[in-house]
Amino acid sequence: MLEEKVTFGNVISYGSLAALCGSPKASQSVGSAMRNNPLSLIVPCHRVIRSSGAIGNYSGGERNDAKVWLLRHEGFLPSETKD
Repeated sequence: MLEEKVTFGNVISYGSLAALCGSPKASQSVGSAMRNNPLSLIVPCHRVIRSSGAIGNYSGGERNDAKVWLLRHEGFLPSETKD
């Protein structure tokens, strides 16, 4: 499961997660699954970021502030990062 692979304070890219699932070219499908995740705090989709290092969107972009807060809380983002 994702929560066992990507632990507190760590992130994974959409493409790397797709590869872990056996479909390395399915990064858009991973993004769609993350967007539709009804258990976003239990299944930690906030830890999935873009391969460029940008945080990407959270809940279709509607909760990006929450994603930034969660990543800062876990120590992945420094406190002054706005993206």
